[in-house]
Amino acid sequence: MSNPGGFRGFADFASPSFAATSGSTTSAATLAAARAAKQKQQEKNDERGNSSINPGGRGSKTRSNIRPSPIYTGSDARLIVLFRKIGQKRDPATKSRALEDLVSAVFPSKDEIYQTKEKGETDGNATANIVEFSRPEKIASLCHLVFLHETKLGYDNNASVRSGSYKALAAAKYHVPKAWNGLFLVEKDSDNCDATEGPQPRLATASTTVGMAWGASKGDPAGEVARSALAFVNEVIAAERENGREESPSDSKMKETISGNETIPPGEGVHKAVLQYSKSILRCKRASSLQEVINPVATPTILSGAVSGNSIGGEKAHGKSKKNKQSSESSTSTSEAEREEMEERYERVVLSVLCGLGWMVSCRPEVSDTTETYASIQSFRYSENHFFPEASSIVRLMQSSRGSFRREAFALVGKLCQFARSVVLSDHAGDTSPESQNDNMLPLGTLIPSVLSAERDPTIFASLMEMILTYIAVFQGNGNDPWKYLDPSLFTKSLSKTVRRACYGAPAIGWGPTILPIVASLPILDVATEPNHDATEREERMKGTEVRPLPLLAVESLWDGHKSAVGVTDTAAIVSAVIECVTFLMLRRPKENHPQFSLDCWRKCGQLLLESLVYFFMEAPDSGYGPAAASLDGLCTTLSRDILKLDTASCDEGIGDRGVSNIANWLWGEEGLQSALFRGKNDSQKVRKLGCLLKSILIQCNEADGMKPKSLIPSFVNFFHVIILSSGDRSNKSCTGDEVKLLLNIMEICTVDDFFPVRGKVKFSEDEMVTISIEHFCVNDLLRWILVHSSIATTAIETDFEILKKCIQSMPSFNRQKQVWETILRELIKSFCDFTTLAVGLSTMTRRIHNDKNNESFKSSHADLVRCAVLDSFASETCDQMMNSYRQSHHLLRDYDIIESSPKRKGNLLLFITTCLGIHDSSHKSLVSTSVIKHWINSCLVLNTDESHLEEKLILEDEAGSNYFLKALLILASLPGCELISTEEVLNLIFESWFEGGMIWNEYAVNLLTTFGEKASFKDQFILKASSSLRNDIHCEPPLDHAVLELTCQAWSKRAMRLLRITKLDNLDNLGLGSAELWDSASLSTERDFSEYFFLCLMYLLHSFNSAEQRKELISNANESRIFVHILTSIAKSENPILESFNHRTERNHQLLDILGGRAGTGETLLEQTCIDGIVLLSTFMNDQARKKTKSMIKAITSLSFLVSALFQTPTYYEIQPTEKDEIDPSDVKEGDSLWYELGSQRIKATVMKIHTDDFPNLYFTIREEKSNSERQTIASRLKRHPKSFNPQSTASFVDGGEGSRREHIGRLITDNILKPHLFRLQFDEESTTINEVSAEAVNIILSQCGLISVGIGSVRYEIFQGITSMLVLLCDSLAPTDSSIEKCTMVIRCLSLALGFGVYTTPSSMNITGIIDPTDSIVKLVDLYRNSTWFEAQKRHPFERFHQSVSMWLSVAVIAIKDGEIFRCISGIIRSISDILLSINSKESGVNAYVVMKAMNSFQIASNDCTDDSVDNHDEKQVLGELTQCFIRLSQQEMSWKIVEEFSSLIVINSKKPIKMLEPAARSHANDLTECLYSPSKRWCSFHLLYSLAMSSKPLQEEESVIISDVINQQQAEWKQGMDGEDASELEDDIIISASWLPEKAMCILSQMKPKSSSIQNKLGEENEIMGDLLTWLTCLSILDTAGSVDMRNRTSISSFIQKTKSLGFLLETAMEHADLDIDRKESIFSCIDLDDKHDLSIQEVATLAVFRTVESLPTLVKTWFNDYCPRYMQNKLSTFVENIVAPETLHRELTRIKKATSFGEMTVNGSCVSREITATYHQDEVRKYSRVFHV
Repeated sequence: MSNPGGFRGFADFASPSFAATSGSTTSAATLAAARAAKQKQQEKNDERGNSSINPGGRGSKTRSNIRPSPIYTGSDARLIVLFRKIGQKRDPATKSRALEDLVSAVFPSKDEIYQTKEKGETDGNATANIVEFSRPEKIASLCHLVFLHETKLGYDNNASVRSGSYKALAAAKYHVPKAWNGLFLVEKDSDNCDATEGPQPRLATASTTVGMAWGASKGDPAGEVARSALAFVNEVIAAERENGREESPSDSKMKETISGNETIPPGEGVHKAVLQYSKSILRCKRASSLQEVINPVATPTILSGAVSGNSIGGEKAHGKSKKNKQSSESSTSTSEAEREEMEERYERVVLSVLCGLGWMVSCRPEVSDTTETYASIQSFRYSENHFFPEASSIVRLMQSSRGSFRREAFALVGKLCQFARSVVLSDHAGDTSPESQNDNMLPLGTLIPSVLSAERDPTIFASLMEMILTYIAVFQGNGNDPWKYLDPSLFTKSLSKTVRRACYGAPAIGWGPTILPIVASLPILDVATEPNHDATEREERMKGTEVRPLPLLAVESLWDGHKSAVGVTDTAAIVSAVIECVTFLMLRRPKENHPQFSLDCWRKCGQLLLESLVYFFMEAPDSGYGPAAASLDGLCTTLSRDILKLDTASCDEGIGDRGVSNIANWLWGEEGLQSALFRGKNDSQKVRKLGCLLKSILIQCNEADGMKPKSLIPSFVNFFHVIILSSGDRSNKSCTGDEVKLLLNIMEICTVDDFFPVRGKVKFSEDEMVTISIEHFCVNDLLRWILVHSSIATTAIETDFEILKKCIQSMPSFNRQKQVWETILRELIKSFCDFTTLAVGLSTMTRRIHNDKNNESFKSSHADLVRCAVLDSFASETCDQMMNSYRQSHHLLRDYDIIESSPKRKGNLLLFITTCLGIHDSSHKSLVSTSVIKHWINSCLVLNTDESHLEEKLILEDEAGSNYFLKALLILASLPGCELISTEEVLNLIFESWFEGGMIWNEYAVNLLTTFGEKASFKDQFILKASSSLRNDIHCEPPLDHAVLELTCQAWSKRAMRLLRITKLDNLDNLGLGSAELWDSASLSTERDFSEYFFLCLMYLLHSFNSAEQRKELISNANESRIFVHILTSIAKSENPILESFNHRTERNHQLLDILGGRAGTGETLLEQTCIDGIVLLSTFMNDQARKKTKSMIKAITSLSFLVSALFQTPTYYEIQPTEKDEIDPSDVKEGDSLWYELGSQRIKATVMKIHTDDFPNLYFTIREEKSNSERQTIASRLKRHPKSFNPQSTASFVDGGEGSRREHIGRLITDNILKPHLFRLQFDEESTTINEVSAEAVNIILSQCGLISVGIGSVRYEIFQGITSMLVLLCDSLAPTDSSIEKCTMVIRCLSLALGFGVYTTPSSMNITGIIDPTDSIVKLVDLYRNSTWFEAQKRHPFERFHQSVSMWLSVAVIAIKDGEIFRCISGIIRSISDILLSINSKESGVNAYVVMKAMNSFQIASNDCTDDSVDNHDEKQVLGELTQCFIRLSQQEMSWKIVEEFSSLIVINSKKPIKMLEPAARSHANDLTECLYSPSKRWCSFHLLYSLAMSSKPLQEEESVIISDVINQQQAEWKQGMDGEDASELEDDIIISASWLPEKAMCILSQMKPKSSSIQNKLGEENEIMGDLLTWLTCLSILDTAGSVDMRNRTSISSFIQKTKSLGFLLETAMEHADLDIDRKESIFSCIDLDDKHDLSIQEVATLAVFRTVESLPTLVKTWFNDYCPRYMQNKLSTFVENIVAPETLHRELTRIKKATSFGEMTVNGSCVSREITATYHQDEVRKYSRVFHV
């Protein structure tokens, strides 16, 4: 880039002509002038004139003049700003970003250039984003960057700055390669030529940067810096190779040497640059010295070469620098922060230089081949290289106060010993004079002892020891003696001092392994002849005092060091090193330089070994984790390995000259190893460790081809017997688990004969002799151990049997072996040893012995040994006991009170069985005889018979697989090649497993069946057997107990499902449920409920499937829909149909349809076909001439009604056009007519009061609404004749659709198959009764469910109309007060009732009669009949019960079609007459009589709303309600049904909403009985509401003058009077009389006898019923109290006094609060539980909550007294909160509501607010309105 004019910044300042052109006298001008003069002088010396830039690459003949520049000599303004940020800013982030910008702008990579160009092309401007700098600008940038790197950036304390600088230097190579090479590569100097080798390479101008990068790549603590520096170094080395330097043979060897290194082998230029830079840095003794090297104050020439050593006039510059330094120090002072940064920089630079120098030495070693001798290499020595750092610098660092410097210095010296031997070793072997050493040689011989003695830093000892070992190895590798340079005595003292202190806490794992080679290299010095020893040692030798050899002295010090170690890991590592050292010393052959020790010294070595053993036993921790555990394992391995080596050497007769041979007898004798073994107590820790040691010895012996130690046997044998003797002193006379394992390890090392001679004596002490034998040990000690260990469930049992096996195996006689085994087994069985112990014993006795030479022979004889009569007998007895126990525990009908006579043996029974069968053995040889196996099979199959009763087969499914014998036998049968079980037995076992189910079937039997299923006949046999079993179970008589029946069906379905899962059976035939005859016969059964049995079996089976599709497939495949309709017919209930609801009788039908997916899942097609089949089936039953199937017909019609309702879900009522038009003619209206006023979508009954002719002929009318009693005027178009409109389109709503045709089709089939043959041809004989009724019910199905779709002659509508009309005509013609007529009419009336929707067998429907016929004539006939007094009186004496029931049924259906009020009043009379007759009959039909009367009365009252006035008192209705109430009370719990309760509750709801109190007379007459009914769950709702209607009456039950008081109250009154004066007693009598006049007598007795209820669990249900009755009685009494108090306040006082005397309030409140929910939401109505519209069963929680509320509301004073005196503390807070949040607001709201409804205030108005709780009265006085606040609540 160019700048046309003006000042160009640093470019002008640095130009050679700056001084001349500008005439400046500044220092900058002087600097520029000096540089220009130098450049001209250099151009004259060049052979060819060229430009100022010559990189000195290949072909260059002169030295490059490219060098680092202290200023940026370019002219680009942006780069000037960047270099200002890089060189002058202190913020590291700014520097890093500036370096990144420099690289991206000046030295971008190829990828960045490509991406920038590609982006520019995309933007449409290819060069807009690329700024190309000129080559001179790039060179100027590089030169200044190098200068900044060498003076600032490379030493910056921020890692990102250093890394960014190296990245920038590496990136510049590919932009200005020649300039880059000129800076960093050397060139041949022709002025410095050698005659033989030519020009010698000189240092590059930027060699400092190369040296810095090498050190940073190896030693910089920041990883990113190391990686960036390494990349730069590799670029320099690669460029060095590319620019003319050929690879020499030595370079190839260097590459092989550093093949594992990541750096390319450096060239000579890099090598010298690194050495020179290292030399200059290591000269710095402090941080300030480094600062002088980095930034010297000198001329530009000096600045460029100060670090690299190429300074011209260096001495002069140095002097000037010194002056400047002094003046600087005098003028300024360094801050503390700057000093810290200088110290940090100094330490980092020195450490990286040390690390880099070590790597450089390893990359370019003096000797690359270790086979070459040192004398053969003369061409290259670091000691003669003047670039190599001085030895004094390295020595200074080795003695530095900084531990990091010493550590890296020791590491460097270690590498020098390996790769630069000339620095540490003179080439004059044996010459130790100072003259033989030059300045570059390290005086390690004198330095090592002092350094070792002075070192205290734990982190350095690993490097220090490694350096010492490497130094010693240098001499031994060259055949020299290191101890000629290194004083052994002085070194040993220093070493002993250090290791005695455990290297001052240094990790022993780092320095411990170096001790053995150091000790091995130490000489055994003759103290008397060595001049280097001090006088004291020579005097001791002269006096005959024993002096330890140096190796032994070092090892003893090392042993002392284990006491100073920190932690288990270090201690174990030190002890391991001691063991290795003493073992080496005792096994080393004596040589000239290693003579024999004295006997005492050898014993001292052995003693150290034994002490180490004792430490392992006694002091080392028993367990650990992590490094501690690994170190202890390593110590154990070291001990075992070295002891085994010593044992082997002791037994070798050819090594008598070794140390171990001199002390063998002592080492392995009583004073040696045995003494160490028996030192201290034999606690568990010692036993476990000795076991680990022996196990390790065994492993190493096995690795050594079974070699066993011999010298150790006596010690181990004695220890074996000591353990046995010590076990006899314990309370349990047994060894511990660790001791048993130890004994087994000892027996594996030794032989059994070593412990148990055939019959001999064993010496344990001097005075004790014990006789012992193998048999005695087995039968006594070992047997006792097994029993003890099995009782405490330890893991030592297996070890006990391993010892037993070894003992038995050692017996020479097989017969004796068998006798001992049977004896032990028999004793174990007698001692009730658990199954797990026996199984482990059998398995252990038959297990292969690893590396046992006699294994095969022992194995072959072992089957005969273990298989014995004792085991067979025990196995058979165990099977009998366990199978009997299993059968008892899994039989559902077992007696739980039976206690097992014998205790149950514990343990894993299955493991014992499988072990006896040899399943776990590879040979699968059974340990029991074949007869035992057969006995097991027969025991498992004891219930596998088809003749067993269902109760006997009722067993729990074996989910857990606890039938262990069956499981084991199936496992045995599944083994390949098993011949112990026959095919037939396998089939029976699988069948037994199928029967029991559970885990054994799923995991074993199914797999076995699959395996044997390869034989097609086998699987077919099983399927046939299982299917036959299921069919037989179906044909068995079901249990009478329903709970047992449920369990039986559930078990059957599980077996059936197990069979279906393994076969392709897809219908019910193979399971026994697919026969239509079976289901039909079930419908006719009387003694047993086969229908319920079959249904439950089927439902449980269907529930086992996962989806409805699978269930549907199972049903549909069984003869498609035919079997389905038979099933539905069979499961429909037919008992007492008139009192049981249709939903209850078809409950099972609903369940079956739901499980098949409901209507949607079953599908309309299948349902339609099923309906058709149902019609056919019903027709078949009705046409059966041989035997009338009454029960089957009832079930069939019920099932058909259910199916049609499922097919057509929405009931439809199809009306025909009424004969009378709905619209009225105004001229026909008369005053008093009852019409229907149309108000919106509703029609309200109204009476015409007046006809207005003012606008004649447009008449209008005044009408009075019947309910509101309000009058209004209206026109004729708003008046209608009927209560609802008629839609003429409804008759054709289904004609056009598919459902309409389906409905017509079903209706036609019913008409043709059932109605025409039977109903339209009524038979009046007794046998045809059911047929007639069923036929009539079929009409109900058509009318209410199918609908009358078609019209015209021959249609279903026409035929039904004709049939019903003919029956109605027959009824009217035949009805007469004669017996024959009554009997005939009974059938007609009943059929008409059923046909028109009464619904006994089918779904009831109240709208069938609408639009079909007009029943008025028949009703008139019935009215005349019942008004015939002669006939009526005769009926009262001898009633024809069925006729009156039929009339009630007919009235229930027909009353809705009656519109005439007079006829309605007549109907009420008929109902009263029927009630007088039916309800007075005491027969088994009492429930039916009550129901039909209730049904008639209910229908009458519902229909009367449209025809009669509710305000008119109807005496007949009251009479009937009274009789129904009496009958309701009288009915027993067995006679009650849901339909009776439903009808009676509907009557209560209807009459409670009437303005006239219809229920009060009935409640008043039966108050006491209704109170008792409050304790009956089925009667309490109706009874409570009847009593509530009584409570709302303002008339007392009895007049005070004629009050009758019960004996219970009189007796209680007498007790209360005791202690009272006359006045109080009189008041009490008055209170009781008033209470008795209002309260029911029964309620008073209940209150007086109220006591706390029992809390036993058995009476919980009865207790809840009693509590509910008490609460309802209490609520009734509170309602009566409020009513009586409103009549007279004295009544409240008297009744409250009576309640207080009974003390029932406390009992009631406590009981209610225990069951109440006092935290209810205020939004919920607290009275909802007794709402008339909510007829659900009363909830005890809601009733109790209401009882608390009403008690507080009605009796606040009594409640407050109870709260203060008797309320439990835990209830007080809850009750207070309830009163505040619920009672108070609700009570206020109720009172305000009463006030607003009140009409007795006159002109005064009263208002109130629930929020402010204020009541305000407003009244007029003297024509002035005044306000008075009455009170604040």
